[in-house]
Amino acid sequence: ISCGRQRLFKPRNKKVNDPFCLKINDEHIEFVNCIKILGVLFSQDMSWNAHIDYVQAKLSKSVGLITKFKTVLPTHIKLTIYKSSVCSHLNYCNLIWGTTTKTNLTKLHLLQKKAVRAISSVPSLHPTESLFKALNVKTIQKIYAFKLLT
Repeated sequence: ISCGRQRLFKPRNKKVNDPFCLKINDEHIEFVNCIKILGVLFSQDMSWNAHIDYVQAKLSKSVGLITKFKTVLPTHIKLTIYKSSVCSHLNYCNLIWGTTTKTNLTKLHLLQKKAVRAISSVPSLHPTESLFKALNVKTIQKIYAFKLLT
């Protein structure tokens, strides 16, 4: 075992707070508050806030790119960028983190709405329900429901 690379993740128990020292071959094993496993962030308090913030940062870059070129690129190219760089993050392990709080889902949904408006080259206050249908794009809530049923 390579101790230099080992981390210990222990979900926090509010009733028991017993810090202990774990060693392997006289090497101290570090406790971490958040750990990434296969691209999904698990936090010590077992909430999805850290993972949603991570996904939100990734999506913001892609949505910013689509928005920047909304008047230059044709719709089908912007939609391809959306599907490859936004939908892929929203679909990945959605069954695991898709049960997060409504506040967290709203963060991602707002980015989706911004992207759909940019793809369609409409103003920032334009309603998005018809745009989602026209572009055949599922909202974050529908992605979770679809994955749950299939």
